[in-house]
Amino acid sequence: MQKSYRLFTILAIVTALFCLGHVLYGAFAPQAMLPGLDLMWICAVSLVALVIDHYAAPNAERCWPLVPVFGLVIFAAMPYFSGLLGGMELVKFAVTGAVSFTVLTALYAIAADRLAAGKSNKAAPVVTGLLLFLAVQGCMGMVL
Repeated sequence: MQKSYRLFTILAIVTALFCLGHVLYGAFAPQAMLPGLDLMWICAVSLVALVIDHYAAPNAERCWPLVPVFGLVIFAAMPYFSGLLGGMELVKFAVTGAVSFTVLTALYAIAADRLAAGKSNKAAPVVTGLLLFLAVQGCMGMVL
């Protein structure tokens, strides 16, 4: 089976859309309080990309050594080119994004394969993504 690189393209598109939304939100509502670019933002972007990728290619084989590499590149490039981050904040954000994306990809692959055993489980990828998001939210105090 040929390895699929679709996940990285989907992650780049989702990250670009989230960054664009953040820039537009800041431009058209400057008085409003913007959500920060933090671990929850990274996890939300990663899990949305993983769910979309699972529906696009359910049994795609991944190139696991490239997951942290592309995670680092995507989470460094998109916020930098959109003007949201720069300097050491960008480096911290990119490294955190690469590590989080790698861990979430591994956990999602394990959990989604277990939950989507039958044909009636069409919502299993979304439920898995939501449960992982809630798990990350619950463990925020231990991580930071």
